[in-house]
Formats: sequence, structure tokens, C-alpha cells
Amino acid sequence: MFRAVDYPDENLLALYIGGTLTKADYQGVVPTLEKKVQQYGKVNAYLEYEGIEDVTLKALWEELKQDVKHFTSFNRVAIVSNDNTLVKAGAALSALVTPSDVKHFSPSEKTVALQWVRGENAVASPRTVDVYSS
Repeated sequence: MFRAVDYPDENLLALYIGGTLTKADYQGVVPTLEKKVQQYGKVNAYLEYEGIEDVTLKALWEELKQDVKHFTSFNRVAIVSNDNTLVKAGAALSALVTPSDVKHFSPSEKTVALQWVRGENAVASPRTVDVYSS
């Protein structure tokens, strides 16, 4: 399951990730990501992991390509997941090696994560648009 939700009135893209990730999942969200980068320069992203079971080799290759291309394209990244040590370690490592501000939140902190990723002075927009879903 991969779902991308755009907040068209603000600098925010939300991704809900679980199950098996495929190349098509990445291709479904990249156009919106690139549009956001053009519009804002750096994008705020909310990532909610719901248990990744598998990642296809093509999806992994697509992830690596996008990571290199958009290395400096993110401002704040909120990662919401259970107490999965691997996800928490990945978030901590990302915070060290990327120019993005990355924080991990537990599922009970989803509201706090959304507030943080939007920034201190942001006004939350209720309008969302589903961009992609698998």
C-alpha cells in the first residue's frame, strides 16, 4: 500500500507507506514531488510507515535515483511509525547526513508530527488531494 496526499494550498506532501513497494508507487508520486520542489524550492514531507513487508528491486533502484536527485529538496520530514528500531535508526541517520530537518514520531503523535512538519507559523489547510494510491 502506497498512498500520496498533496496539500495543494501549502508546502506539504504526505506519504502513507506499507506492504510491498513497487517502482509504480514511486512513479505515481514523483510528478507531484517535482511540482512542489518547483513551487517551494524545498518540500515539507509527512511519512507514515504502516509496516513495509517488501521492496522490489526496481522500487529500490527508483528510491536511490530519487534520493540522489532530491538530496537537497526537503526542508522538514516527519516520520511516523511504531517503535520499529530500523525506521527510527534510519530517521536518525537521515537527520545526520542530509540537509533536511528529520524527526521521528510515534503513531500517537500524528497530530504533533503534522504541526511540526508544517512549521511554527503555518496555518493548516483542510484541503487535500489524493495523488496516488496502490
